[in-house]
Amino acid sequence: MENKLVYVIGSQGVPYFGKYQLQPWVENINKVLVSNGYKVITFTVGHHRDYFVKAGIKVFISRQIPFFLDPFSLDIALKLLFYKRPLFVIIHGFQHFLTLLSLLVLSIRNIPVVLIVHGLYKEPKNNIVSFLRDSILKLFLRFTKLPYLLVALTNYDKFLLLKEWRIPINKIIVSKVFLYINSEELQMIEEKDIKYKKNVDRVRFLYVGRMVYHQKRIDRLIKTFYQFLMNLKLQNRWDIELIMIGEGPMRPFISRMIKKLRIENNINVIGSVSEKEKWQLYLTGIALILMSEFEGLPRTFYEAFTTGNIVIAPNICGLSEVIHNGVNGYLFNSEADLLKILDFVVNNIEKVMEMGYKNYELTKKELILENNEIELIRIFNKLLSK
Repeated sequence: MENKLVYVIGSQGVPYFGKYQLQPWVENINKVLVSNGYKVITFTVGHHRDYFVKAGIKVFISRQIPFFLDPFSLDIALKLLFYKRPLFVIIHGFQHFLTLLSLLVLSIRNIPVVLIVHGLYKEPKNNIVSFLRDSILKLFLRFTKLPYLLVALTNYDKFLLLKEWRIPINKIIVSKVFLYINSEELQMIEEKDIKYKKNVDRVRFLYVGRMVYHQKRIDRLIKTFYQFLMNLKLQNRWDIELIMIGEGPMRPFISRMIKKLRIENNINVIGSVSEKEKWQLYLTGIALILMSEFEGLPRTFYEAFTTGNIVIAPNICGLSEVIHNGVNGYLFNSEADLLKILDFVVNNIEKVMEMGYKNYELTKKELILENNEIELIRIFNKLLSK
């Protein structure tokens, strides 16, 4: 009997994405695999051990070892070592101890691996543990005989994998399909919700993401938005709002900062929300804002496009491969640039609404997972042909 078993390893599980929900990109790959006749078992890391079945897919949640800042659990490695041999394994996340240990175990059994690289991250220079992890991972990927493919989400990351990690070019593929919107998500969005956004009484910007310290630079976003609000005050404009969705260690600090600046009426920190609530909030917005120091390719970009938002983001890493100034959003190189963009948006609502609607139309036409799943199957077939 043909082996159609696939293991999928996700770096984060509950509670970040809900008790019975994995990250959207993990869910996407699982959907494609199941629809093409594969049997899928997913392993992930959370705050406790648990197990559930969703859409016929078994999901095992291993307890996070507290000592490690990035996702790590020994029992996933033991399952990979002793469970039934799969046809291949998919690992989401790259610079993680969970990825490194999984690769070492899989090399013992010589099981082919697809590695999804969701961005290459700069670790603090004094972080010896991360330096050692990445050094071992680099050596392993250069010299292992294990069949593997790295899937980079941008050409920028492909360049870094070639130049800094010295990965052979035939081991790297660039694909964004993992991040696309699936048909179930699209059904939550009605065209009339996009068309009639201009009837809302407030101009709403959105931040959707983790509230963490050194990557997302949320404190600088708050300070810049505060300056933007002060500029608008001179124009007697009070109809501007920033909604912040997400959880993380910075949330209490951000709440205190907003209170100290006395802008509670203009910046609302909501925290974590359900999947349905997330899409409803997107539909009330006009633009998604990021101010990160470094990024891979956020899935939130595609969520924003689907709901008729533009994206305002820093001109870093490979983001310019997706965001095009004046077409589907704006890129900025400094806080002064961001202030100019925010001012342009609130004073050119009709143009921005039109850009947002075109983003929605483009998503329906080109960026739906099920319409592009053949690209994923080709990646899996390429791995198995090695």
